[in-house]
Amino acid sequence: MIGMALLKSGFFAAAWPRRRMILLAIGGLGSGLALTVAFTAWAMAAGWPAAAMRMAVGYALGWPHLLMALGYAALLVLAAPRLLASGLGRRLEAAGQMAFSNYIATSVVMTALFSGWGLGLFGAFGQALQWPVILLVWALMLGWSAPWLQRHRHGPLEWLWRGLTEWRIVPLRQ
Repeated sequence: MIGMALLKSGFFAAAWPRRRMILLAIGGLGSGLALTVAFTAWAMAAGWPAAAMRMAVGYALGWPHLLMALGYAALLVLAAPRLLASGLGRRLEAAGQMAFSNYIATSVVMTALFSGWGLGLFGAFGQALQWPVILLVWALMLGWSAPWLQRHRHGPLEWLWRGLTEWRIVPLRQ
């Protein structure tokens, strides 16, 4: 609901005044981080009480995290014009246009690598070695999305979904 309200208000179209966006970025990130750090300091001093941790994770920390999410969103909206003008930005935009296909493809690749029906590598890598795998999958996602969209109107699953929702075969090629 918050995202829809922001959309209708022109937030994502950069219709908000730049000063307001900067204030939201600084205020959201600053206050959300301050509240999270304050809770963490209290919880650490109190010995991480189980009931308080359940309450915090289940409910209370949602508010500071929402403030931080709004701050990050404002930063992204502020950075979008410059970012989208770059090669990386165009690749990120293409990956976003194919979010459904990329999400499912990433899930299939990761489960093929780590689950029992695949290579069964779950637990085989420590945290430090997980990063190269993640970066490789991201690179693959960023690498295939833009070339695909140069030849096609939609990602493969976006095309399928659109056809199912419109009850017709929609054109895939450009």
